[in-house]
Amino acid sequence: MEIKGKNSIIVKTVALLYLLAVLIWQSAVLGAAEKEPSKESQQIVTLDFKLLEKTERYVTDDKADLKEIPKTILALNGKKVKITGYFLIPSQAYYVKEPISNFGVSKNAYGCPCCSWGNQPTIFNTVIVDMKQGDVVEPPFTPLVEVIGTFIVKKEQFADGAGEKHLNTLFYIKDAQATKKKQSFLESIF
Repeated sequence: MEIKGKNSIIVKTVALLYLLAVLIWQSAVLGAAEKEPSKESQQIVTLDFKLLEKTERYVTDDKADLKEIPKTILALNGKKVKITGYFLIPSQAYYVKEPISNFGVSKNAYGCPCCSWGNQPTIFNTVIVDMKQGDVVEPPFTPLVEVIGTFIVKKEQFADGAGEKHLNTLFYIKDAQATKKKQSFLESIF
């Protein structure tokens, strides 16, 4: 059916106004998206050491490499995460009492091997932390620390004296903020 005369002009005008309204609405939405960070970019994912430890089952027989990194971990690469763990710093930092901007956060603290908190940290349950430019953690250092920053999965290897390769580091948090956490007496025992 063909529209003629005044009806044709009205239909074309309404269609043009509709398209114009859609374009204005889309530009407003896109402009707002550029001004405000999306909710997804603001979301902070709580990272669990148990998830990171799942990577250990993918180690090659010679322990020099990984067959793969689980997709659940790779999905967090580049995302903002939060993790709470034991503060791992070089022992000289306790004596020198200087602020630090690089440290490790681990599921386990160094300590008594008979206690659950005393198992040695491994590359599968430790995250290397680099603070935001200019930020530091001041002494006195507490056992626990909460870190928020950008999670990076990066497999690094090193060669020992015999030239054999070994996994060195897997997980990082860059541009981090850290908050020292207090630990209750019961938490320190159990």
